[in-house]
Amino acid sequence: MEYKKEFDKWNKVKKNLDSSEQGIVFYERQIWWGSVGINVGTENDGKGEKFIRPIYILKKINSKSFVGIPLSSILREDDAHVSFYFNYDFSTAVISQIKVFDKKRLNIYIGTVSDYLHMKIKKATMAFLSS
Repeated sequence: MEYKKEFDKWNKVKKNLDSSEQGIVFYERQIWWGSVGINVGTENDGKGEKFIRPIYILKKINSKSFVGIPLSSILREDDAHVSFYFNYDFSTAVISQIKVFDKKRLNIYIGTVSDYLHMKIKKATMAFLSS
């Protein structure tokens, strides 16, 4: 069965997100379920009614926005991916999908990674962006 992107459903969710005011406080090193939506081509999509997937907070820009990296359950280790073990499961930071997110996209806090893992992802991201 072919995957059909539901842009119209995502547009309704996105309108609600944009008009919402959340009192969420977030920090670097955290992982949250976030509404990333339906995207174009090979960009990572969210799943379910809120089009969510885990997002790693790499860098806090201000109280409302951050640089985030979508996570995947597909293990992969190369210049654009860092796989790691967290909360009894494996995840992969998809560095090639790095972008700025607004906190309005954040839904559920998952946890905070160690300083060691944060530095590993940060170094891999810097190497990827400078290559």
